[in-house]
Amino acid sequence: MGKYGLGKRNDRGDRLVVFCAKHDLIITNTCFDHHPRRRYTWKMPGDGGRYQIDFIMVKNRFKNQVKDSRSYSGADIDSDHNLIMMKCNINFKTIIMSVTDY
Repeated sequence: MGKYGLGKRNDRGDRLVVFCAKHDLIITNTCFDHHPRRRYTWKMPGDGGRYQIDFIMVKNRFKNQVKDSRSYSGADIDSDHNLIMMKCNINFKTIIMSVTDY
């Protein structure tokens, strides 16, 4: 879990942290410092609380390729959850195939 989580962690959050540690995962949307409106992923109906309950997890070995992760509350979707977006660099290896004459 990164240092930019939102709110207090409950029992399920503790279980998620243990799961990530066991499987060598990082939670990307807790690793970047953003305004609180870019951190919460679920809003209680009405004018209730805002919570961070949706996450993007990647293997720890790819953490240097993750450039940003945040939520977007203004996305035009019919849900009480917010869209989560992650920017990352993907490096592909070039496979060189040799041609053999028969």
